Amino acid sequence: MDPSRSFIKDVKRIIIKVGTAVVTRADGRLALGRLGALCEQVKELNYSGFEVILVTSGAVGVGRQRLRFRKLVNSSFADLQKPQVELDGKACAAVGQSGLMALYDALFSQLDVTSSQLLVTDSDFKDPNFRMQLCQTVKSLLALKVIPVFNENDAISTRRAPYEDSSGIFWDNDSLAALLALELKADLLVLLSDVEGLYSGPPGEPHSKLIHTYVKERHHGEITFGDKSRVGRGGMTAKVKAAVYAAYAGTPVVITSGFTTDSIIKVVQGERVGTLFHQDASKWALPKEVSARCMAVSARECSRRLQRLSSEERKKILLDIANALEANEKLIRIENEADVSAAQQAGYEKSLISRLTLKPGKISCLANSIRVLADMEDPICRVLKRTELADGLILEKTSCPLGVLLIVFESRPDALVQIASLAVRSGNGLLLKGGKEAMRSNAILHKVITGAIPDVVGEKLIGLVTSRDEIPDLLKLEDVIDLVIPRGSNKLVTQIKESTKIPVLGHADGICHVYIDKSADIKMAKRIVLDAKTDYPAACNAMETLLVHKDLLKTEGLNDLLTELKNEGVALYGGSIVSLEYGISEAPSFHHEYNSMACTIEVVDDIHGAIDHIHQYGSAHTDCIVAEDLAAAEIFLHQVDSAAVFHNASTRFCDGARFGLGAEVGISTSRIHARGPVGVEGLLTTRWILRGNGQVVDGDKGVVYTHRNLPLYFFSKEKRSILPVGDITETIPDEVADIAILEEPEHLTWYHHGRRWKTKFRKVIGVVHTNYLEYVKREKNGQIQAFLLKYVNSWVIQIYCHKVVRLSAATQDLPRSIICNVHGVNPKFFEVGQMKHGLKVEGGQKAFSKGSYFIGKMVWSKAYTELLQLLSQHQNELSDLRVDLYGNGEDFDDIQKSFSKLTLGVRIYPGRDHVDSLFHDYKVFINPSTTDVVCTTTAEALAMGKIVICANHPSNEFFRQFPNCHMYNTSNEFVQLTLRALVEEPLPLTDDLRHALSWEAATERFVEAAELNEVIREKTLLSPKPSMQMPSDDWRKSVEEASAFLHNTISGIEVARCAFGAIPETLQPDEQLCKELGLDFAEHKMFFRH
Repeated sequence: MDPSRSFIKDVKRIIIKVGTAVVTRADGRLALGRLGALCEQVKELNYSGFEVILVTSGAVGVGRQRLRFRKLVNSSFADLQKPQVELDGKACAAVGQSGLMALYDALFSQLDVTSSQLLVTDSDFKDPNFRMQLCQTVKSLLALKVIPVFNENDAISTRRAPYEDSSGIFWDNDSLAALLALELKADLLVLLSDVEGLYSGPPGEPHSKLIHTYVKERHHGEITFGDKSRVGRGGMTAKVKAAVYAAYAGTPVVITSGFTTDSIIKVVQGERVGTLFHQDASKWALPKEVSARCMAVSARECSRRLQRLSSEERKKILLDIANALEANEKLIRIENEADVSAAQQAGYEKSLISRLTLKPGKISCLANSIRVLADMEDPICRVLKRTELADGLILEKTSCPLGVLLIVFESRPDALVQIASLAVRSGNGLLLKGGKEAMRSNAILHKVITGAIPDVVGEKLIGLVTSRDEIPDLLKLEDVIDLVIPRGSNKLVTQIKESTKIPVLGHADGICHVYIDKSADIKMAKRIVLDAKTDYPAACNAMETLLVHKDLLKTEGLNDLLTELKNEGVALYGGSIVSLEYGISEAPSFHHEYNSMACTIEVVDDIHGAIDHIHQYGSAHTDCIVAEDLAAAEIFLHQVDSAAVFHNASTRFCDGARFGLGAEVGISTSRIHARGPVGVEGLLTTRWILRGNGQVVDGDKGVVYTHRNLPLYFFSKEKRSILPVGDITETIPDEVADIAILEEPEHLTWYHHGRRWKTKFRKVIGVVHTNYLEYVKREKNGQIQAFLLKYVNSWVIQIYCHKVVRLSAATQDLPRSIICNVHGVNPKFFEVGQMKHGLKVEGGQKAFSKGSYFIGKMVWSKAYTELLQLLSQHQNELSDLRVDLYGNGEDFDDIQKSFSKLTLGVRIYPGRDHVDSLFHDYKVFINPSTTDVVCTTTAEALAMGKIVICANHPSNEFFRQFPNCHMYNTSNEFVQLTLRALVEEPLPLTDDLRHALSWEAATERFVEAAELNEVIREKTLLSPKPSMQMPSDDWRKSVEEASAFLHNTISGIEVARCAFGAIPETLQPDEQLCKELGLDFAEHKMFFRH
């Protein structure tokens, strides 16, 4: 019983008011089904000892229907051509009263209940003697178990017309019911409506929510009423007015739906249905009034914050969840054991208790599955397809989260862990509702998991619904919940599908079959059948029906199999043939899911008989054939219409973890969106992204649609570099191959086996960002590797590049290179800087409220080693320093642990985009790198108006011109400059310095450094493309061509490629990649063979 309905237990006398909208259908005819259900509920209450009084509307509607028919019968054709006059309401009431009461009398008589009719008018209640006599008459009727049925006598009412006059002691049947509740001293008034109760707005509007308990002080001014009743006098407005009148006079009122068959019974049982009006409601704490919508909205907001995180950040959240589960395993086991004990005492079925139990090792298994999920490829924002719609108009189809998921599951607390981890990986918000039998287990698992979610996302990303009463509300929130996934019984899934407009994904039954063909290896069949049934009989992928070819009947192999099943404790039920042949009980139905140590066995004529049986009685979940006849197996695999179809393998393999999905949110037998075990992929949808440069449709004038498929390039994740598969120069037509810009060319060209870049393009420019030699030196045998790498890099650059632009002198000195910083800053950073300067100048406000920070990939070699050394050496001098570090990477945990040992205030957070508003208020950016070019973040910090502290190092030479950039040579200078920066104010950027950081200036520097103006001039003059830009020296030319030939030969040998670190089988694109690159796979295959 709901706490707010506790007074129900003392209720004895109930008045039920039935509105015209409940009594009649939309066409005006009587709703016999609803009236029948009403009378059955009244009978049940009457037999249970309640005193029930009925107030009914509908007489006018019934009479109008009859008189319209009579008028039509008696009208001539000429009469029908005339304008039709509305029938007199009083006449309608007179005709309808007898018909309505006759119907009540007939329905109650069928239920062995006696009813009585009492017609009253407004003027009757003005007489005190009438009121006294009324109370005595009703008392006598109730003592005899007779149901008094009240109605206003509209036929002789002194009102001007029904539905028009609202004057008097009562003005409609709602107010009559309220008046009778007080006169007859009722304990409860139930007002039946055509909606479930009082909503905050018109029920049809998506943001309207059901108000479970009406508090006059809170709700009176907030509610927006919709249209009045289609047939009654005032609709919900009249009901609320009557309910407030009765409730505040001492009789509690519930407004609920008259369209459901058990709403009155639920009210009397104290369930939280409809809207309650109570004079003490304002004194109650009602925290759940808006919980359903608030939970859903909060989950959506958190999911959007989760989507903004990088893949590494989401991965770290999953790893933290896995670690938290293992760290709290003892506490989780205690709570789960309490649930199991309570379930056993309550007499739950063994199959449910089995699903409820978290067996030893289960937590570790769940944690490991989460780690597998974390290591999978990031599913969000993957480009699935790229299409050129027209020149310069590129369309991308990308993956994105669904939004907010509602998962309703029974018994299995491990499902909570799997679903929560999938939601985090896929960027979805999540609402969870578990069974009451797993309440403690779910609560502790939810607490552990949400505790591992960082504040930057919010623990409300995953909400746990604790009351079953909130489920009906959640199922109505199609505007904020995107998918419902029920996991449980057939009844649960069916109820949810019938109760919501939100898409539902799942399966109602798991009736899995194993068919043993006449060609089967019987020993193999025994292993498969025993595993499919006994490994975990409560699972939805356990075998429920064993089908056997007729030729195996009464064979030794089948006899042994049935004996072994019995020995394992499996109860056997048969079809008509098997039950007769083996003397076992006949199965109640072939469409039956046991979820226990029991199964059905039937004989079929052949493979087609097995397929027909599965289609007729199965649930399209998982079905298996055991056969050595490969032709028969192929027929089965391709003709059985189930989510998963197996050959010579147990049905128990149908599982997200076993399929390599990491985890599963459930198994779907639907044919739309996702089917079978649903992992991350099933929780995603797609988003279309179109990139243009000012194109307009304008009736498609001048638009030439190309609809050309563009390649999706595949890169080496293992090498963390940009190593494409195959020869990508083939995808670029010769006539447009003018200039090639190779990012990190010393790596891009290592494995390039194809046409030489310098032959293909007029000009090939390499852009070198980083000195990888420094990183290699830090590895084992690094000095030797760096020595070799230095010459390999120089060799391939000499072969493939006309010019190399090095971003700083810190990079490797390569042939034909020039040092030039060609980084530009996004205009958003300048906007931040201008905003900060404006605060200081115009308002005199403090522009920066935070101290110092660093942002960069969490790898020791990316400046964290230098920063740790600087801070640890000078902890005393920098005792007041607070530094916030932001980043993600493989050294995150190690870096966090090392910095935590310092006495300084160093805080470490997951990485964020540098333009994030989180960084706007920091005044000092510290960049201590002496091995890498971290110039992008330095430039961005300067653009935002911050002070930068960096090492006097060649990589930072470009920034020497900026007054806000302070460079140190020693650790003591670092301390002095940092402390000074924290107390001084940064200087505003001049226009020249701002331009120097811009994309425009960076482009100008790049064009000049790369000497591209000459190529652009040649293109304008339509000069022929040179075959190769080489020195005039013939000897040097010959050496370079020989080197190119040698490199091409080596890069074409698979063994040699792999020895230098190439991904195996990446010499030529496979069929899928050829398709995406627009290349002829057959032609490539033939070429590669030759």
